[in-house]
Amino acid sequence: MSGTAKAMAYLYVNSSGYFKIELHHEGLDDVFSNFTVVVAIGNQTLILNLHRDEYTVYLTPGNYTVSITVYYTVKPNPKGPPNVAHKPLITIKPVGEHEEKNEGNYTGSINQGNDNNQESED
Repeated sequence: MSGTAKAMAYLYVNSSGYFKIELHHEGLDDVFSNFTVVVAIGNQTLILNLHRDEYTVYLTPGNYTVSITVYYTVKPNPKGPPNVAHKPLITIKPVGEHEEKNEGNYTGSINQGNDNNQESED
């Protein structure tokens, strides 16, 4: 089975800096034969997957709408990881001096979109 899921997130950056965008895919390798996430932020489009799971981007101060689209194909005999509900799939965190702190130079929120299950079998 293959499909797509879309969501929008909103990010406010109050000072320029580098941000790491990371896909947390622990346990998903046993479930999906394809798991590709396209993240559009500002004028940048990033493609994350099970093999390339992070990017670092430079953001200037401002409000950003982050568009997230997940393309997936479920394996024929998936073995899902337990307890993955309510865990982040993607995080955006400042890099450098703010990386270890909970407060930083950004705030964010997410607005979950839809899941367009294509119902195709692979």
